Amino acid sequence: MSTQKPAVVIDGLTLRWPDGAIALDGLDAALNPGRTGLVGTNGAGKTTLLRVVAGDLARTSGSVSARGQVRYLPQQITVQTDATVADLLGVRERLDALRAIESGDADPRRFEALADDWGVEERARAALGINGLSDLDLDRRVATLSGGETVATTMTGISLSGAEIALLDEPTNDLDREARHRLYDLIASWRGTLLVASHDLELLDLMDETADLREGSLTVYGGRYSAFQEHVEREQAAAEQALTTAEQRLRTEKQVRPRAVDQEPYATALTTRIGYLPQRLDHLDDDLTILETVRRTRPEAEPEKARATLAGFGFRGDVVHRRVGDVSGGERFRVALAAVLLADPPNQLLVLDEPTNNLDIATVEQVLAALDAYRGALIVVSHDDAFLARLDIDTYVHIENGRFSRPRRLR
Repeated sequence: MSTQKPAVVIDGLTLRWPDGAIALDGLDAALNPGRTGLVGTNGAGKTTLLRVVAGDLARTSGSVSARGQVRYLPQQITVQTDATVADLLGVRERLDALRAIESGDADPRRFEALADDWGVEERARAALGINGLSDLDLDRRVATLSGGETVATTMTGISLSGAEIALLDEPTNDLDREARHRLYDLIASWRGTLLVASHDLELLDLMDETADLREGSLTVYGGRYSAFQEHVEREQAAAEQALTTAEQRLRTEKQVRPRAVDQEPYATALTTRIGYLPQRLDHLDDDLTILETVRRTRPEAEPEKARATLAGFGFRGDVVHRRVGDVSGGERFRVALAAVLLADPPNQLLVLDEPTNNLDIATVEQVLAALDAYRGALIVVSHDDAFLARLDIDTYVHIENGRFSRPRRLR
């Protein structure tokens, strides 16, 4: 057992929203130095917990203590389009002061802002170079960066700041495969303490420990996510057996079907019965209920059939009467998928664009089960290698610079 002192200690942490709703209730945990993956379903409070540890949210009661400076990389960092590379690195104020002084500005406030950091520009450029970002200008705006460049630059800024503890909220969301693997390399070589909230299985398996936020409690397990998952499966053997039985029945009933469509630079669909789930899911009517949304694709279907379909996606009881505009991103995807699967006549082809973005691990399992039972053709655009591997894809098509190629295997 490690004799290291915890990097973060959480004692009786409670947070209530202004309306009285409880976000976190009496959490206790000790997070060790190194890399810890934070897992939990959508809405469990992972982002809220990170923001409390970072000091962005005031707790209602309890305490959080951290051994060192804490920096936070939020989930929506890529939408801060007005920021510059220097802002992401945390050197903007000192860089502006240095440039002003070099231009002849003798205002004492400039020297105070610089804080004798005369080499700030050189250090910033050197840090970018170490992480393969040497071509980025410090004044370049985030709007012109890729998602991978934005996250890597922010991670570089955290390292540059000397912070001992970094909190990362879904850092691989919206990153392509190459950017994800660059981030994996950066995280694997990180020397400080990391607390990473993610649903990315490959990333979670780079962690030293796994912290599970579930039903109001935070439990830390020694080991990466795959080892944690094995532990959970052993504890929930009865429930897992029921799920396994259901999956075996689906596998027995399903017919052999194509799982991908060969694509050439010019392709023609051989059916008009195509279901498409766009990445942003902005085709759904926010004012309709979940049940109304699903029934629009098959108006003559009995309400009980629509409810049964929705139950398979975790929507039971009065939940089906919630407005689509009020559900989470993961729930929104489940509604959209249920709608295309219930369509009449049935869709012969499904096209999914980054289907696992913003989905928690439990929802991904539900999606996999639903697609396993689907009997048409499937085209999936995704950078989630673990998800693709479990779909039994027949043909992989890689597109780069407008050219198509078929790799033998994923990275």
